[in-house]
Amino acid sequence: MKGLLLFVIVYLGSLAAQELPAAPDVKTLTLMQLAGSTADAVATYRNDSRCYDRPINPSARCSEYNPVSRAFVMQGTPDLVGYFIGETSVKLAVPLLLDHFGHHKLAKAIRYWGIGDSAGGAAISFAGHHR
Repeated sequence: MKGLLLFVIVYLGSLAAQELPAAPDVKTLTLMQLAGSTADAVATYRNDSRCYDRPINPSARCSEYNPVSRAFVMQGTPDLVGYFIGETSVKLAVPLLLDHFGHHKLAKAIRYWGIGDSAGGAAISFAGHHR
């Protein structure tokens, strides 16, 4: 047991001693956020455009998964565009404000969360489009 503990400590110590790759800069993270939000908006638009064909295709699902955005997204294209512009603006503005006030780690965490949120929404929307 002591040998295993020693091995784990040495192994983790050697990992910590190695140089980590540089994190992406703010410009790259911003472009990734814009790409994710665009993909999410396109996928949501494709799914919601099937709602207008409801009499032709009664098995089409016409529901947004996110209950907060459902009120905006299901009302038509102008509201969908406005919602995604607002959501993306907030996801880009909050980290900039945090950077301005010196909270760099929190700003980076929120940037990564925004990218994951948009990519996850796009993946779920594209996966639901197969019907």
